[in-house]
Amino acid sequence: MTRGEPAPHRKFDRCVDDIGEVLFNDSGMHGFRFYRYAASTIEHAGRFAVLLFLILAVLLAGASEAAAKALTISNHFSPLNQKRPFRTTTRHIVLHTTEGALEGSLRKVHRFGEAHYLVTPSGEVYRIIDRRRIATHTGRSMWKGKSTLDDFTIGIEVVGYHDEDITTAQYASLRELLRQLKAIYRIRDKDVLTHSMVAYGRPNRFHPQRRRGRKKCGMLFAHPDVRRRLGLSARPTRDPDVAARRLAVADPELHRFLYRPPECGPP
Repeated sequence: MTRGEPAPHRKFDRCVDDIGEVLFNDSGMHGFRFYRYAASTIEHAGRFAVLLFLILAVLLAGASEAAAKALTISNHFSPLNQKRPFRTTTRHIVLHTTEGALEGSLRKVHRFGEAHYLVTPSGEVYRIIDRRRIATHTGRSMWKGKSTLDDFTIGIEVVGYHDEDITTAQYASLRELLRQLKAIYRIRDKDVLTHSMVAYGRPNRFHPQRRRGRKKCGMLFAHPDVRRRLGLSARPTRDPDVAARRLAVADPELHRFLYRPPECGPP
């Protein structure tokens, strides 16, 4: 080694710094965390083992970035967007089906600000209400005794019907959208609900109690096969409000599907 030339370990340290900078600039903070973790292990592992770890981190971060770029989200903000207050917390994501075709569904959701996102049959995603704001998407609803679900949930409308499977493109886009939102708000898989799970009806002459079964909207998203395709590994296994006798079951068939779905696949 000639005089003035950096020592080999200093060359290695500079290499580590360069990789960390690439991770930060190209892959954001998630990639940079790989670097910080790996750098902290240098005292406990061989230098070249750490270098191999960092190279793997670059590849993994790049794959994650590519997946995020594959999701196309277009702004189609409702005229009510700026009037909606910001949420103070986010605990759940509620999945809906529009029960209608694209054109009419998009027009209605846009006009009344009834969802944060809408997923089209081609897989394009429209942003209707800023995800930080309140969208009026749950209507008369309850979950775990709380009845103002709009205040702490994100609503996603998927163009389609409760008893028909969605398109392959919708699966891909919805899966990635859910992945991003779950990461941002630290939402567990079992806290991704369907509108049919949370909607309820008032007492009437046929049902003297408040009851579940008012809507079948989004019920296919309760099926384990559908949830697996959406990257959801867990689901609610019971209705907490029925269990607590706050609500009665008015549609036993729907109740069975939501919490004890058939094994033959989605409707």
